[in-house]
Amino acid sequence: MSDCMNVKESCTTVFGWLLSISVWVHLIFMAVCEPDLDTDRAICDYYRTEFSSFTVRNSYFYVVLALSYIGYLVLACCMPARSYLSNELDVSADEYQKQLFNAPPTCWFHIECYHYTTSGTGKDRKRRKVVTKTKREVFQYASYSSYCAVGSEYSTAMRLRLSKNLRFADEQTKATYDAQLKQFVATHTSDSYQSVTTGIDIPGYHKYVLAFSDPANKPSGYSAALYYLSVPFTLSMPYATYIYWSTKPVDIAVTKEVSLFPVQVQGVVAGWTPTPTPAGKIVGPDYEQTEYV
Repeated sequence: MSDCMNVKESCTTVFGWLLSISVWVHLIFMAVCEPDLDTDRAICDYYRTEFSSFTVRNSYFYVVLALSYIGYLVLACCMPARSYLSNELDVSADEYQKQLFNAPPTCWFHIECYHYTTSGTGKDRKRRKVVTKTKREVFQYASYSSYCAVGSEYSTAMRLRLSKNLRFADEQTKATYDAQLKQFVATHTSDSYQSVTTGIDIPGYHKYVLAFSDPANKPSGYSAALYYLSVPFTLSMPYATYIYWSTKPVDIAVTKEVSLFPVQVQGVVAGWTPTPTPAGKIVGPDYEQTEYV
């Protein structure tokens, strides 16, 4: 499983299965023992002996069932499998990579100013966060270059796990970025507390993407609607496991390098495909492109 799934996929799947099984066991117990509490069925005797405080007459039984089901629903909504199916591509993986490669990045700063208020006394005392100001600003650059590193070769059905990074072409661009960020924070700082974040947006970027080598002839069984339909019936974990085991994980790191200076435009190598090294990693990409913005 570790060869096919990353940490988040593995953890959510394991805990999801445990919660699903907990719900199933409680429902089976209710279905078998609830109609006749004096039944001599072995399963009822076992539960009365081993879990005497969790009989159907005891409210704790229903509390555990409810908590298991709620926990399962939360995990089902946070599963990477849901994100994969929701972000299914209608173009090939190679075409999607080229779209990310050519997309201009947006580098931004964001500040949130806030304070806390308290109300009530003793055990009824509550603390509430009050946001009084938010501001966003974009870093202006003159040109950018794109780099894509792919972790393995493409396959018929793939789970693309993407990451994005920002770097600077030279020290002057980095110094200007830092100076603008410092000025941005100084200008918009107010209230008691501030939360400052920076980031980069790339059009079309999603952290988890489901892709196919030929979207027009993709394998059957991949549907976001089917996943959502399986959730209330506690069947999303088997479906998510099927998604993980039937697709190949491919890690793609997209790096955007920005500069304050215009750089001569270089073309994309058409039809470029990743070539694994003996260590199983990808060398490349063997091309880069810079565009004026």
